Amino acid sequence: MSVFAKTARGLDALKDLNSGMPRRMRTVLWCINGQTSTSTLMRSLTAVGDVKELMRGLIAEGLIERVHKNTPKPVILEAAVTAPAATTVDTRWVSSGWSMGFPDQGMTTAH
Repeated sequence: MSVFAKTARGLDALKDLNSGMPRRMRTVLWCINGQTSTSTLMRSLTAVGDVKELMRGLIAEGLIERVHKNTPKPVILEAAVTAPAATTVDTRWVSSGWSMGFPDQGMTTAH
């Protein structure tokens, strides 16, 4: 994956509207941000024309340069899955008639 960023000269070229840079080349230069891959730019800017050729021109003019990103590869962690320990539920309260204070628990209380 190739990623390009604007050089200082490229930033200056964008500020100078009278630089004589062709519109298509200026559009590509404007979209280069140091994060978006070349393949993504080529898919996004199909209406501009041959993005690869326009980028070659930007490189030749010293307006963009390849940046090397140290992006770590994703780490896939596999956790051991253990069965839950057998538990017992204390049901003594059910036979005692205690209702935990919630209405309509299916228990009838004498009034």
